[in-house]
Amino acid sequence: MFFKEKWQIGDFIRQLIVASFRGAFDISQVDPEGILSSTERQWIDNNLRTFLLVVLHYLFLQKIMQGKLKVDAQKFGHQFGMASTFAFHDLGLSPDEASYRAESFLNELGEYGVALETRNDKELNEMGAFFYLCQHFASKFLPNFDANNELQREKHFMVHDIAKQVYRNAEEGFKAAYKQVKLVE
Repeated sequence: MFFKEKWQIGDFIRQLIVASFRGAFDISQVDPEGILSSTERQWIDNNLRTFLLVVLHYLFLQKIMQGKLKVDAQKFGHQFGMASTFAFHDLGLSPDEASYRAESFLNELGEYGVALETRNDKELNEMGAFFYLCQHFASKFLPNFDANNELQREKHFMVHDIAKQVYRNAEEGFKAAYKQVKLVE
C-alpha cells in the first residue's frame, strides 16, 4: 500500500514556490525574432514571478472550492502570504525585501481577482479562469492595446502565450507535487 507523505500546507506552498521560481522561463522560445525590446523583456521577466504566484494561489483555491483540500479560505490566504514571504527569503532575499515582494504579490492577487470577477459565469465556463488570468497578464503588459496595430497585436498574443506556458507549467508541477502528498493544517 502506498502512503502519501504528510506536509503542512504552509510548508508545501513554500517548497512549491521555491521549486517553481528556480526554473527560469526563456522568453526567446516565444520571441526568436527579437520583436520584444529589452525593456519589454525585463518587464515580462519581473512580472512573471508574480503571475506564477497568482497561478499557484488559484490552483490551491480550485482544490479548496472542489472540496479536495479542507482548509478555511481566510486561513489559507494568510498561510499562502506567510509561505511566499519565507520562500522569497529561501531564494536569497533579505527579510525586508521578502516581505515587500509578498505584499506586492497580495496586491496583484487582488487585481487579478477583480479581473476574474468582471467575467460572468458563462464566460468563465466557456473559456475558463485560466484564459482570463493569462489575458489580464497580457493586458497589463500593453494597457493601451490597439488591436488595429499589427506590432501591438503580435506582442499582445506573444505575451499571452508566455502567460499560458507559465500557467501550464505551474499547473503540471502543482498536480504532480499534489498527488504525492497529504496536506494537513
